[in-house]
Amino acid sequence: MKKFFTFVSLQKFIGKEGLAAYRYQPVGNSLLKLDMDNHCSNVPVRISPIVPVINGYAEEGETIKVYAVISNPQYAQDNYNLLCSQVNEVCKNKGINCPDGVEKIIIPSGQTVDEHIAAFLKMIEYVAEDDEIYACLTFGTKINSIAMMMAVQYAYRIKKNTSIGCLVYGEINRGTTPPSAKIYDVTALIQMDEIVRMLAEKKIENPEKFLKLIISDEEE
Repeated sequence: MKKFFTFVSLQKFIGKEGLAAYRYQPVGNSLLKLDMDNHCSNVPVRISPIVPVINGYAEEGETIKVYAVISNPQYAQDNYNLLCSQVNEVCKNKGINCPDGVEKIIIPSGQTVDEHIAAFLKMIEYVAEDDEIYACLTFGTKINSIAMMMAVQYAYRIKKNTSIGCLVYGEINRGTTPPSAKIYDVTALIQMDEIVRMLAEKKIENPEKFLKLIISDEEE
């Protein structure tokens, strides 16, 4: 099953007044392009970066799971509700089945090592064999983003027939008027990490040369 994971922003005033001008433009992956007028016409604010991922990768008639990782449920409730409305809208318009709506994954709000590990352990409870994993690393703390990447890697390495579909990161440039926003496909980074792990296991000599060869082949 295709599963989509995202953090919920803890930024206050994420509603109409604060982020109405933000529009994510895809970089290097046309599947992440979302026609807001057609797909989210009833949502007057910035689209959460996970929504273009759902739109681009979930097929009509397909049943999916969407998870919102939240470290402070009360503080983030308004933003969670906004995410739910956006996911519901894009699923309705594209004919995607998401019967459980946006399910919450509650993780610790602190930043101790024990709490970071607890966040990782909580997220991996939601992956299973034969899953296809998609994730957005835009929101949340930097450490929690690392924990989510670890959870994605765990699913790929440990769960049978589980694959990584797409990882994205949304960037806001507040130096422009109006503010500009881009969404990047960063899946290649986790793929590179897997290659590095394999090189280490096999004790490949001159691994830097090997990595450069891989990169040059992909560029061609």
